[in-house]
Formats: sequence, structure tokens, C-alpha cells
Amino acid sequence: MVIKILRQETLISSRRGESGMVSAEFALGLIPISLMLTFTFMVAAMIAGYLQAQDMSRVVARQVSVGKDITEVVQRAERTLEGAKIVVKREGSRIDVDVQMSAIGPFLPVSASTSTLAETAW
Repeated sequence: MVIKILRQETLISSRRGESGMVSAEFALGLIPISLMLTFTFMVAAMIAGYLQAQDMSRVVARQVSVGKDITEVVQRAERTLEGAKIVVKREGSRIDVDVQMSAIGPFLPVSASTSTLAETAW
């Protein structure tokens, strides 16, 4: 009878010691999962920022190529993309547009550039 009670106490105490192991293993498993999710969201933000910068560089190049004022087009584009720096270089009939912006604050800088030929209005 005494042996039976001691065995039950030993089993109960050993189960109590292992009950926290699942929680600890789960907590350790959450670290790489959260890092992977953070990395995935950062890459998605970089891709979205690059696509925005690329699209804006195309729009600015198109507007400048049809003869619109460069400073007006650049100011409008910089208001549209907050924090973007847009540089337009025109050499003869060639127009180069560089757009630099950050996808997530100052942490992920993104840049895109587009070159196009200017159209003549006549």
C-alpha cells in the first residue's frame, strides 16, 4: 500500500515537471516563425515600394516627354509619393528619371529609374 502511494506521488510529480516543457518548446518555436513573418512582410513592402517608384518614374518620363514643365511634374509626383526624391535629366531627346524613396521609414530604401525618348508634338 505504501509502495503504491509512493509510485503515484512519483508519477504525479514527474508529470508536473514535464508539463511546462510543451510551453517552452512552443515559445522557442515562435521565435523563428515570427522572424520569418517579419522578413516576409519587409520583402513585400520593398517590392511594393519598388513598384510604386518604377510606376512613378514611368509617369514622370511620359509627362516630360510630351512637353509638360519638368518642375511642375516633379513637384506633383513628389507630393503623390511622400518622401520621394525625383531627379529628371534631359539630354537632347533622351529623358532619364530617377526615383528614390523608402518603403518602410528609413530602413528600406528603394530606387527605380526609367529612360525614354521625348516625343515631338508636331
